[in-house]
Amino acid sequence: SYAVSAAGTDTVILKNNQRNTITVNDLVVNGVDLAAGESVAAGGSRTYTGAIAACTAGQAFSYGASVAYTDSATSASYNLTGNGQKLEGNCAT
Repeated sequence: SYAVSAAGTDTVILKNNQRNTITVNDLVVNGVDLAAGESVAAGGSRTYTGAIAACTAGQAFSYGASVAYTDSATSASYNLTGNGQKLEGNCAT
């Protein structure tokens, strides 16, 4: 889930649906990398906050997003780009 705010404090919650712990190498939204090598247990989640973009309350947004992670058990690396899907919504107050 995610929230983009006019106050400049944006939130992205990443859930690990894999069977192994992962290391999140990059979580990029609108060109802003929020991650720095954090581990997320299988079935767990992690909340990232930062200033993803400036917007006006009620204004529509559409941002590209990607996640690069490493499976801690296999050391395999993956990069998810959303297959063209973007984070879309309206800027909160």
